[in-house]
Amino acid sequence: MVSIPTSLPTASITPLKQLYYLYIHDTLDNAIGSQKLSCLFLLDLSAAFDTIDHNIPITRLSFWFGIYGSVLNWLESCLTSRFSC
Repeated sequence: MVSIPTSLPTASITPLKQLYYLYIHDTLDNAIGSQKLSCLFLLDLSAAFDTIDHNIPITRLSFWFGIYGSVLNWLESCLTSRFSC
């Protein structure tokens, strides 16, 4: 049986990331407690999005998938307010 840490990592974490961490922790903890098959796959695409023209995914989300309005605006603001370190 795999054990899930019950405390947050000691590095400084933003409140939103704390919320995500706690949600994932609770979800996995409940699934494991119910003896359900559980898998967590994490993928960091931040470097990939730093190397592309941000208009490309925004245009594709709109035309290919029909995403528009406040959802598209939110995604666009996430992409355009990113910066490369």
